Formats: sequence, structure tokens, C-alpha cells
Amino acid sequence: MQALGECDNPQFWPMVELALTSTMRRGSLLKLAWSNVDLDAREAHVWAKGAEVTLPLSRRAVTLLRHLPD
Repeated sequence: MQALGECDNPQFWPMVELALTSTMRRGSLLKLAWSNVDLDAREAHVWAKGAEVTLPLSRRAVTLLRHLPD
């Protein structure tokens, strides 16, 4: 936690927290595009294990995403 807090990339900690709150794996998280996210429905459509899946997003995940630049 301390090392993350010292990171000079302001988007790194939100990405880590998003990974923890959404259960997305690194590959899905890094490939996530705004066109695959529905903040109102609180869901993300990602490619996982050979198929597109819809992941529910927690309120915290939606808050994190809303504060990222689009």
C-alpha cells in the first residue's frame, strides 16, 4: 500500500482498486474501453476465457471509473 501511495502515476492506484473491486484480471482491465462500460447499468463487458462476459460493477468501481479521464 505504501509503495502504491508513492507511485507518481495518478491512474495506477485507481486501476489497482478497480481490479480489487471488480475482480477483473490484468488483461481484461488493461483492454477495457469506455465503449464496453455502462456506468448507469453498473456493468462492464469484457473478454474473458474465450467469450465476452458481463461483469457487474460495484458502486465503488463506478465511482473510480467516473473520476478517470475518458
